[in-house]
Amino acid sequence: MSKFEIAATAHAGTLRKSSWVRNIFTRNSSKNRLSEEDLEFLEALEILKEDLAFAHNCLDGITDPILIDGYIYEIQAIHMKYQYYLQRCKEKGLVADMF
Repeated sequence: MSKFEIAATAHAGTLRKSSWVRNIFTRNSSKNRLSEEDLEFLEALEILKEDLAFAHNCLDGITDPILIDGYIYEIQAIHMKYQYYLQRCKEKGLVADMF
């Protein structure tokens, strides 16, 4: 198993862990209550951010042109998904519009 396969397997395991987002917003306090859909959007943002960082780290360690192209396409796809979820979260007022 290559170091990238090992890293991918380890990364996949982290995605199954409970998100800190859900832990913060599902406490008993009524002011922090969010709908299940809102929690899913926030969790998706967090997971996509981790996926993007992981793909960038993998891209840094490879030299094969085909793998480089593959990671570039993967980074672009993840970035587009992230932009979609970020826009939806902004529309719902879940995250601040920084700019």
